[in-house]
Amino acid sequence: REYNVIIYAKVIFTDEIDKKVIFQNPSFVFRGKYEIDENEVQFFDRQSQAIDDIAQDFAESVVSAILEGF
Repeated sequence: REYNVIIYAKVIFTDEIDKKVIFQNPSFVFRGKYEIDENEVQFFDRQSQAIDDIAQDFAESVVSAILEGF
């Protein structure tokens, strides 16, 4: 089974010392497709892995957006 994931987030990075905004995107959008094989006995283990994959891909896309801004 394939799932389409869309995450909408407000992303702001600030310097802790002088509170200067380093990067911001008030309407960051992440899209991904993930598959979970429903025939596997350990369905919940696969679901946890898919969530971890989504989080990893989301974080990588945020870092890429920040680096492209410099």
